[in-house]
Amino acid sequence: MKQAQGNQMVNENGNEKANVFKARISRHLLFNALNAAVALCRRSPKEASKLIIELSECLLYTSEEKTGFVSLQDELEFVRSYLYIQSVRYGKRLQVEYHIECEPQGRIPQYAVYSVLEDMFRNKLMKTRANVTITIVVSCLDGEIAVTVMDSEGTSETIYTTNQ
Repeated sequence: MKQAQGNQMVNENGNEKANVFKARISRHLLFNALNAAVALCRRSPKEASKLIIELSECLLYTSEEKTGFVSLQDELEFVRSYLYIQSVRYGKRLQVEYHIECEPQGRIPQYAVYSVLEDMFRNKLMKTRANVTITIVVSCLDGEIAVTVMDSEGTSETIYTTNQ
């Protein structure tokens, strides 16, 4: 299991890496979500409406000025919206499971969980026609809160919260 410390995305230049993710997320997320919404408009207007609401939540999160670290709760809410959009886009090929074993407290770098998910999409789901299950586990380990992101092939990465 690969482990990543909570400060992996923050460097001497402050929030530089997070800003790169923010720019990439906004373009790709907007393009993919709007394409999915257009496809849904005729066959399921309610689902298209929900997709647009989730997109607005994602765009709000990416447009807010952050200082590098965000609450784990905020990051997980963003990830839920992002994964909803992806599940509409990929349909039955993508299953998402959440196992929240303790209260999601603490702070992590903004986009830390997203970056792990993006790697999984780029390296797995986009390269296969097989179904993929992504599982997000929030657990308490020795006084720390760990967020583990796993795919159905057993690839996983863990991010630990910080008290910053």
